[in-house]
Amino acid sequence: AETVINSTANESVFIDDLGVGGAVLFDSLMVDDSGGAGISVTRNGGDITFNGAVGILSPAAGVTAPFVTIMNSTATGSVAFTRNLGITGDATSVGGTGIELTGNASNSTFSAVGTTITGVGGQGINIFADGSNVNFTSVGLTDVLSIFNADKEGLRIFGNSGLIVFNNSAT
Repeated sequence: AETVINSTANESVFIDDLGVGGAVLFDSLMVDDSGGAGISVTRNGGDITFNGAVGILSPAAGVTAPFVTIMNSTATGSVAFTRNLGITGDATSVGGTGIELTGNASNSTFSAVGTTITGVGGQGINIFADGSNVNFTSVGLTDVLSIFNADKEGLRIFGNSGLIVFNNSAT
């Protein structure tokens, strides 16, 4: 079943300091009108998995936080979006960067299958000062990585030491 989170004062999903061996599992998730980041993960040492489609819609007016932010994960930390991840800003409250990865340790991982980012106020994807291994995977002709109408760079990679892969396995 889908989890729906609407009109929060701060982050809609905030996961902080998940320890080694810890796990968080979501099926489908819909976030709208967040007062902060739609999904914020900090100091992750465990496994966080989104098994269903994830949609993050426009934040509250004036919010400039990233739609998804993963920061300061340990070497054992893993965040995986296994189905479509959709991020959508709008003309009145575009928010900040679509996906931001920063300060994550070497050997931590981030992966996403079929990602669409539209109308965000910052970069579509911003990976900076980061050591994590990152994998954006496209499957087939419809579950692809697409970035439309970002107010800054569509994709920014700066000061990283991890492996970053953009993989299309069209069938």
